[in-house]
Amino acid sequence: MNYVFETQNIDSEYFATRWFLTLFTADLSIEIVQTVMDLFMVEGYKSLIKLALAILNQTYKIFTERNIPLMSFQTESEGYVDLLKHFSEEIMVESHHLITDA
Repeated sequence: MNYVFETQNIDSEYFATRWFLTLFTADLSIEIVQTVMDLFMVEGYKSLIKLALAILNQTYKIFTERNIPLMSFQTESEGYVDLLKHFSEEIMVESHHLITDA
């Protein structure tokens, strides 16, 4: 994933700022947000970083499963950045799977 970010000049500001400023409430279902808040209270900010990495992992799997060529990462409308910005629409995952991945 880091290779893709570096080669395609993708900066985490494009998607992660919203995640951390809203504590994922803008992008996750209420079920997952409740679990995230519980983890945040117990583990602190580390749980948020783990969740962000789990989301990156899940979205990367989706993107590679679709066999989209690397160059299309640059196109905002169908690219990886757009998928990250709107991952909740693409990833229909139960909270325990996402939290377990984290």
